[in-house]
Amino acid sequence: MASSMQRDVTLPAEALPALRATLGAEVGPVVALQALQAAGYRAGEIVHERLAAVLGGDTASVADARFWPALSEFFSERGWGSLDHSRPHPAVGLLSSPDCAEADVAEERRPSCSFTAGILGGVLSRAAGGPIAVLQVACRAAGDDACTFAFGSEATIQTLYEALRVGTDLDSVLRSL
Repeated sequence: MASSMQRDVTLPAEALPALRATLGAEVGPVVALQALQAAGYRAGEIVHERLAAVLGGDTASVADARFWPALSEFFSERGWGSLDHSRPHPAVGLLSSPDCAEADVAEERRPSCSFTAGILGGVLSRAAGGPIAVLQVACRAAGDDACTFAFGSEATIQTLYEALRVGTDLDSVLRSL
């Protein structure tokens, strides 16, 4: 009989690249990254419920001043890494992690935090009460100082993605939005 008790399970960070490699071997690297992000999104919805409980309410809202510090503490306490929130543009927020666990164990020199991006998308979408897109714009695995995730509306993040894909730097894209 399944238990209704909520509990957390701790896995070594090295499980993430093992999962990514296994999925990649089975379905290809692009589909594996998409699947990890989708799975992260679903997990993020559950993380939001736990975060709401930490904040003492039925919901955890991005409008609540306690939300961003609580989110960082929640991730940090579970070994995922700290998160620093900034709002460089009215339509785009950034979450940066100088110690993201997923990047610590990445086996590639490219942005590798698909599961984390998915979790953040799930948490933020639930907290905002509507869809929030998340795009990793920097990664320690790729040589950056921190893993940085941009978030905003799907249209804004798509515009950001297209500009970054052709080589425009993040600050220039944000100024042009």
